Amino acid sequence: MTDRFLLLVIGAALFITAVGLALGETLLAYPAAYQLCSWGPQAAEWSGLALLLRNGTLITTPYFRLVLLFVSLILVGVLFKIEHWAGADLLLISGLAGEAVAYTSWFYSKKAKKRLDILKLLWVLTAIGCTVAVYLHWVPKDIALVPHAVLWLAILDFVYTNFLARPVPS
Repeated sequence: MTDRFLLLVIGAALFITAVGLALGETLLAYPAAYQLCSWGPQAAEWSGLALLLRNGTLITTPYFRLVLLFVSLILVGVLFKIEHWAGADLLLISGLAGEAVAYTSWFYSKKAKKRLDILKLLWVLTAIGCTVAVYLHWVPKDIALVPHAVLWLAILDFVYTNFLARPVPS
């Protein structure tokens, strides 16, 4: 999967979202429009996340295994939650907290930090913080839009610095 393919997927997903918005505005209560408006941004965000991970340096460090360990802890916590078993909350919150600590420690161990690195750290911390806060009912669910906005800032910064601001070869 190349960067250009992922950018094409992001563009197509955003186009699908625009079509969904247009259908929703022109045809009152058109059910497929709501699905397009939901699936489009999700596909674009997952493709953008894949783009950021593919071009990042986290995967090549030992911290990546630690992050994977905490992600697996989160998944086990989700399975516990589905089955209504005791300890699900502890597994979920400790997995999320461990992931935040692992990513933050990787960030501080990097020698050179760019604006994109700071945006990715901000995205991880807001995503985890908002997830825990919404899960524990400390804040309304609308606050969950903040990590999406930060992720879009990171994706746009990546596209700008790697594709738009690059000097044209002569």
